[in-house]
Amino acid sequence: MIRVALLAIATAGVPFAAAICSQAMKRSRLSADDRAPGVRVHAAAITTLTNLQLRGWAGV
Repeated sequence: MIRVALLAIATAGVPFAAAICSQAMKRSRLSADDRAPGVRVHAAAITTLTNLQLRGWAGV
């Protein structure tokens, strides 16, 4: 369901950034093939969220 939503957003041309924590992927037993196109893998979610918020992005 999330994959379909992200594809629809990207197809509509809406700018967005999507990332998943590698720790969460491991805990959920997800592989790189389970990610939607354009979703980046980051080492730690808290670091990514902090950096994005410092640059003016909102965490949703």
